[in-house]
Amino acid sequence: MGKKFKAALYTLGILVVFVNSGRTAPLPAFPGAEGYGAVAVGGRGGQVIEVTNLSDSGPGSLRAAIESTGPRTVVFRVAGEIILPTSWATIKIRNSYITIAGQTAPGDGITLRSASGDYGPLIALTDGVHDVVIRYIKLRYGKGRKNADNLTVRDASRVIIDHVSAQWASDENISVTPSSSGWNTADVTIQRSIIAETLEPHSTGTLITRYGNNDQKTERISVHHNLYAHNGHRNPRVSAHLEVTNPPEVQVINNLVYNWSNRVGTTKGGVKVDFIGNYWKAGPMSKTDRIYLHEHAPIYRPIIIFPDPSIFIKNNIALPKYPDPNKDNWQMYQYHYLLIGSLPLAWRRHIPLTSTIPVIAQSPQEAYASVLDDVGCNGRLAADGSWVKNVDAIDLTIIKDVINGTGPSHDSEMDHHDDFGGYPAINPGTPYDDTDHDGMPDTWETNNGYNPQSPSDGYEDSDGDGYTNLEEFLNGR
Repeated sequence: MGKKFKAALYTLGILVVFVNSGRTAPLPAFPGAEGYGAVAVGGRGGQVIEVTNLSDSGPGSLRAAIESTGPRTVVFRVAGEIILPTSWATIKIRNSYITIAGQTAPGDGITLRSASGDYGPLIALTDGVHDVVIRYIKLRYGKGRKNADNLTVRDASRVIIDHVSAQWASDENISVTPSSSGWNTADVTIQRSIIAETLEPHSTGTLITRYGNNDQKTERISVHHNLYAHNGHRNPRVSAHLEVTNPPEVQVINNLVYNWSNRVGTTKGGVKVDFIGNYWKAGPMSKTDRIYLHEHAPIYRPIIIFPDPSIFIKNNIALPKYPDPNKDNWQMYQYHYLLIGSLPLAWRRHIPLTSTIPVIAQSPQEAYASVLDDVGCNGRLAADGSWVKNVDAIDLTIIKDVINGTGPSHDSEMDHHDDFGGYPAINPGTPYDDTDHDGMPDTWETNNGYNPQSPSDGYEDSDGDGYTNLEEFLNGR
């Protein structure tokens, strides 16, 4: 394919995917992408859109870049806070094939927060959008809101959320669900993210659910190598209502959960879920005898019985009560609400779920170290393509709490972002030089034999591995 033809496709916003002709396995969204959502293409081969200011809207804003059409990779020429001004100012990702590359931001990176209002997420994936990659941003809603998520994945498919820091929502920090609009939510991965410090009165980490309309499904969701800390519960919750015949299929693998309140998490109804190699560590406010609970009947209508779940659970640690992952984990699961005791063995599945690009499961001890070493919005790219460690004070305190066993001892201590140190100052830094505005720094292009004066070489695939040259830079290679 000639440069002129590829440049024409680039101008038209047509997706160009360069695949090694000898490749037989699907190409992960980026090296290290795992789970159901790792098949997301993102903006591969499309135009580069620069975020040049911190405005809520208008030319050069993140909102304008997201609302653009066609395959696109969003890069950042600024760092700082993007403040959504009202409760209905959600940034909606509706147009498919997009990569949001927060690792390109200079200084201390990009934080999204809300200025006022009481409802609505900061970012929502909706209207059947697909092939979305979101990496290295901070989502911190803040006090003054209620029933507000940081990020809602709704009616979306082939989505991967990687190295995101999500705190201070007043509902779930991240939720995954379909609506009644006719779209499925499927093939989603949440990985290497900090999901922490949700605010009262509804301090919850992640909700993955299916409602009653059987025309829509929530299926094939992977939640792996995340740090959940200082959330009351839902770390995560996987739920299906009574009438659902297509329950969620969810992998919960190698997550580190610390300092829950009355339970780590719950399942409800006929869900199909795996719990593999997780490390659940009690903190100052944790009830240590309540790990995972299953709701088999609604508390207000106990004569209704939900369909039976299908649960695979193996190699987990729950400190202090269950320190040995090699022992039978079934006792970690109990009934929620009306019944007591362990769940029936008939609900236990002995073969785990599988994904096209599998999650390589570690032991819980290995996962504990791996997550603490590499989680959240913890890095940015230098002009030469090397990774620069970039952990801010909020995330660093959370990690230290996990290590030291510290943190809030009561839910009531968690109702304002100032209880967790408040919004830190953000170093704006200096963006790297990019003469041709192709997303790749001049230094990196020169070092790798490309032309910093030519915008066309970013969407080529010089080594034939399936990743464009721009992606090679974004992947820190």
